[in-house]
Amino acid sequence: MPTIHLNGTSKEQLFAEVCGAAGAIRGAISACSVAAPNARDYYVAGPGAFEAARTQHAEAIANLVSALMYFQAVAEHIADL
Repeated sequence: MPTIHLNGTSKEQLFAEVCGAAGAIRGAISACSVAAPNARDYYVAGPGAFEAARTQHAEAIANLVSALMYFQAVAEHIADL
């Protein structure tokens, strides 16, 4: 976690940057949710193709949620300083 000190970035700037990153990730999660796989786009690829796509999509969303949780934790840390 960052440490606020005289030679570093100000608390306000760090908080704004981290909150900006968290907001961008929230936007990415929203956009990716809209772009979820649809079975009609996979059935010609054979059995299991849609389920594999859903699994991959869920993993991608989970990675974004993990990143969001990281930035939220950093923001909370900064806010508590």
